[in-house]
Amino acid sequence: MAGKDRSGGIDTPSLKMNSILTADHNELDGLLEEVFKALGNHDQPEIYKTLDIFWARLAMHIRAEHLHLFKAILQMEDKIEPGVRDSVKSTIAKLRVDHDFFVRELAAAIKIVRDLIFFNQDPEEKLPLVRIKVRAIVELLRTHNDTEENEIYPMAEALVDESDHSEMNDLIRSELNKLPPRFDGDRSGRTNLAISILLEGRS
Repeated sequence: MAGKDRSGGIDTPSLKMNSILTADHNELDGLLEEVFKALGNHDQPEIYKTLDIFWARLAMHIRAEHLHLFKAILQMEDKIEPGVRDSVKSTIAKLRVDHDFFVRELAAAIKIVRDLIFFNQDPEEKLPLVRIKVRAIVELLRTHNDTEENEIYPMAEALVDESDHSEMNDLIRSELNKLPPRFDGDRSGRTNLAISILLEGRS
């Protein structure tokens, strides 16, 4: 996670095609750092809030890849050398499996924290389970993001006609900006109506 340049963002106009998704990876890394900070402070509402925005932002990122990037590559597989074609399909299939794992484990982690807050469960018992799930996600993300940034993104950029790059960029940006209503347009997750409602329910 550490060491990546987080300058710029997904709305930077000068980004080359699919560099948008790499920039979003960097933003997601920053959100993960906030999750670990909250876990280190044992701040349950903050853990919930940081996990929730990371989950939402990662889901948006995954949707952009599935609807536009992966789809574009698979639709143009005739441009890929026959000896490489099966490998590319296999790689995309593995990335989809990874995505399912990320979403499933994040949903489980958020449920643990929600139950911990709402039902006053023992944090000494429950928070280690959340750490285990988040660390498993981090470990897989390292190889997952490396595969995407060094293999899949450059391939998509090479396969898509240059005249279509701008349209593809716009489609990807659109997906990366579709925040769930509970965040009120705040990509940092600081504004989270869900956690506010949850905490009000405790009082």
